[in-house]
Amino acid sequence: MAGKSRRSDPVSGQRRRPEGLCLAAPDRRLSRQIITSGVAVVTATDTDGHLHGLTLTSVTSLSLSPPLFLACLADSSETLGAVLRSGGFCINYLAQSQRAISDVFATRSGAKFRNVAHRIRPSGQVEIAGALAVIECTLHERLQAGDHSIVIGRPVAMHGGDEEPLIHFRGAYRRIGAPLPPAAA
Repeated sequence: MAGKSRRSDPVSGQRRRPEGLCLAAPDRRLSRQIITSGVAVVTATDTDGHLHGLTLTSVTSLSLSPPLFLACLADSSETLGAVLRSGGFCINYLAQSQRAISDVFATRSGAKFRNVAHRIRPSGQVEIAGALAVIECTLHERLQAGDHSIVIGRPVAMHGGDEEPLIHFRGAYRRIGAPLPPAAA
C-alpha cells in the first residue's frame, strides 16, 4: 500500500479511519439511534409574524455560567431562517402526552400550528401549550457545521411542569422506566 498511511490511535492502538472517510448510511443511522434524547419542538416567529417550528432531539443545555442552550437545525430549515431573522427562539420540551405534537412538527406542513394549542409570548416567540418545559432564548451565536447550524441561545424565561418527558430511542418514542436500584457498594 504505497503512499497510504496506516496510523494508529496512540491511546487505544486501534487503526484510525483516514480523514474524510464517511460512515455508510446504516452506520450513521445507528449512531443516531443509540442516543436517548428528549423530544423538543423549537419554535420561532419570523419578522413577518409567521410561525415556524420543527421537532428536534438535538437540543441540550450547553453552559451553566452563563446559562446557554443549543439546538442543531438543518441549514435548509425555514425555522432556522426565522430564528436568525427574529433573533430568538423557544425550546418546547414535550411531555409523553404530546407525541402527536411531535409528529405534526416532524412534517413539512405549512399548517403545523393550526391544530396545536400555543400562545405568543410577550417577545413574539411561540410557546406550545402544555409543554413539559419551555425555554425562551435570545440568539447568542450561530455556528455552521456541515449541512447544519448550531444555534446557541441565552435563556430569558423558563418554566416547567411535572409530567414525564417524551423521549426517543432506537427510532421510536419511549417511556422512562422505574428508577434503577442503587449500585452495590
